[in-house]
Amino acid sequence: MKKLSHRRAFVKQASSLAAGLGFATTAAGRSLEKSTSAGLTLEETFPLQENPLVLFDNFHVGNRHAYSWKAKFAAAKHAGFDGFEFAVVDPTSDSWKEAMDLVPQTDFKAWGFHWTTRAVIDQHADKLDQEIEKIVQNVALCGQLPIKPYYTLSLSGT
Repeated sequence: MKKLSHRRAFVKQASSLAAGLGFATTAAGRSLEKSTSAGLTLEETFPLQENPLVLFDNFHVGNRHAYSWKAKFAAAKHAGFDGFEFAVVDPTSDSWKEAMDLVPQTDFKAWGFHWTTRAVIDQHADKLDQEIEKIVQNVALCGQLPIKPYYTLSLSGT
């Protein structure tokens, strides 16, 4: 268990460091104002937020389709994640239903739902209305769940 807490602490500190640097510097890396915090630690300068650490399921979707939802949830929990974000799983599918049946057995604090649309690309522009309808449907279905996931949307394509 000690290893898990060190791994979790490292990930949380690394992500907080990246977020802190974004607020403290310009894109070129120069300070926004003259620093008066010389000698202070990062935590003293930028207090760590109590944000949940959420696994974005893109790895499994893109590379490891064969893992069950039960295995995905167990792996996320074992790695120290506080939540799980579904990546491009249709909430009208049997796979989604299977995942939702397992949700009560988990103790994740945060849930997310990610959808990607390619309808913003010229060659797919004729599907824009269809995609908007799907997004509205997904949001409505997510709103009816016993969990209250946040919703992220990617505009993607080549």
